[in-house]
Amino acid sequence: SGFAAYVGWLLPFDAPLLLVLPEPVDESLTEALTQLIRLGWTQVDGYLEGGFDGWRRGGGPVASYELVSAGDLCEAHRRGDQPYVVDVRQELEWAWGTIPDSHLVFLADLPEKLDELPDDESVWLICSNGHRAAIAASLLDRQGVPVRLVGIGGVSEWRVKCRSLEAANV
Repeated sequence: SGFAAYVGWLLPFDAPLLLVLPEPVDESLTEALTQLIRLGWTQVDGYLEGGFDGWRRGGGPVASYELVSAGDLCEAHRRGDQPYVVDVRQELEWAWGTIPDSHLVFLADLPEKLDELPDDESVWLICSNGHRAAIAASLLDRQGVPVRLVGIGGVSEWRVKCRSLEAANV
């Protein structure tokens, strides 16, 4: 799992953490701590009892943003819309193909580039499978940027669905 890598990319070193763990909690905690310790992380203050469901049952605030598919993004392009797309994959992956006119910002670099993103239009976030885009969506949503998470499919699915648009270089 890339959990510890994401922590290392996105948070100041050794920032205190409170974990939200999936079941079985004991195994998840052991795995999370093992990964973090391998990176030299020591500030784990604990974990949320009952996980996300416990948070919700306890009345903790919950928010969401729009979940869309690579096909939805393709349709937006076909309609002639000009969606603001941020591809949060790594540079190596961009070499395999990108969506024309998308903004290429590696997830680890996103926190320092938040001020460069529009806050008056939806930002479509995409990666290869939705995992990194979901992290990016949370970061932008927290900043008040309206987001559309391309969480169903990714760049390769977009390229298959929109091959004719890609060839015409949208």
